[in-house]
This record gives sequence, C-alpha cells and structure tokens, in this order.
Amino acid sequence: MPGAQRGHSLPEVLVAMVLLLLVVTALAGYQRGLLYGLDSWQQGYRLAYMLEGQLADPPAPLPDGWRRDHQQIPQGGCTRQQVTLLSPQGRQARLSALHCR
Repeated sequence: MPGAQRGHSLPEVLVAMVLLLLVVTALAGYQRGLLYGLDSWQQGYRLAYMLEGQLADPPAPLPDGWRRDHQQIPQGGCTRQQVTLLSPQGRQARLSALHCR
C-alpha cells in the first residue's frame, strides 16, 4: 500500500507519555508512603524496646539525643515507677510499673 502510515501518531504518543508519567508519579508516592510507614513503625519499635530497659536497676544507657524522665510515686504501701522516654525525632513513650513489698 503506497502512502500507508507507519508507527504512531503524535497524539497517541503524547497520551502514552502522559499515562506513563501518571503511573510513575503514583508509584513514587506509594513508595514514599511505604517508606514513611516503615520508618514510623521502626521508631515506635525502637522506642518500646528502649523503654523496657529503663525500669531495670540500673537503667540501660541511652544513645545521644534521647531524654529520660524517671519518677517514683508513692501509692499506698507501694511505689509506682514511671519512665518517660523522648526520642531525638520527638516521639514519646511512657511506661509505669507498680512495686509492692
């Protein structure tokens, strides 16, 4: 066939490029969300792990940038120990334990 068109027209190519751009952008956003969620979960897990060691005697050492607040509150014939940890990222966790003798 003389004069038969070969390949794709310009509008078809432009539509395909726009669709490809949308898919790549959506996948990048999805990946960013997954990484943020994983990082958040990891920080929470580390905070809980480190908090558990703070009620020991002596308390576990903390890395640089972490803050610890420890209170002993009399409660009847018992003592409530309350430990609050603050991570460098600003996440906070609190754990308390009641010790009776």
